[in-house]
Amino acid sequence: MRSVYAGASLPRTVDLMDATLAPASVTTTTPPPAVSTAALLTAMLQVSPNVSDLIFSPGKPSQVELSGKLMGIKVGSLGVLTAADTQRIAMDLIGDNQKALNLLKTQGDCDLSYSLSGKSRFRVNIFRQRGTYAVVMRVIPAETPTFGKLKLPEQLR
Repeated sequence: MRSVYAGASLPRTVDLMDATLAPASVTTTTPPPAVSTAALLTAMLQVSPNVSDLIFSPGKPSQVELSGKLMGIKVGSLGVLTAADTQRIAMDLIGDNQKALNLLKTQGDCDLSYSLSGKSRFRVNIFRQRGTYAVVMRVIPAETPTFGKLKLPEQLR
């Protein structure tokens, strides 16, 4: 299974079957992604300040979890995700993390952290599901909430 995607600096070819990263050496006719991963994550976070999770699964639109309910989000021309879309998102999040890539190949899932510069941090789980990849991202608040914001009882101070 090969996927070509645009990384932070150079296009890369990712082969999930042998779990190696190498510079792309062949011109491909695959069109560029409709929306970059960073732009997609940013748009999803803008739905509400209370978004807790971002979910990417083939056959469904990108989803956010808001107050315990999943809500499909269309960003630009990216509606229902294809297996290629979710694989590209997964590879963009993994980047050069060989350990995560090897775990994904050998165990079918991996956990990692991801930071969207100046916007948010995430705990990420990427897993193989019915022959394709899916991604769940938990939003980590930028600042630690105070006792007052959490509305905790004074006895806990």
